[in-house]
Amino acid sequence: MYVLRPAWQDAHCLQRSYLGYPGNCQFSSFCQCMATASGTDAYCGIDLTYALARR
Repeated sequence: MYVLRPAWQDAHCLQRSYLGYPGNCQFSSFCQCMATASGTDAYCGIDLTYALARR
C-alpha cells in the first residue's frame, strides 16, 4: 500500500515492535524523531517505501 505524505514530512519513522512497519512517520525531521525516541526502546528508521518512491 502506497501512502502519500505531505512534502514537509521526512522519511524518518519512530519504530517499535507494536507499531508495525513503517511505524509512526509524523516527524518533520530525524532530530525530532530521535528526541521522541529518547529514553524509550524505540528507534528512528527510514521508511523505505517512501524513500524508494522518491527516486
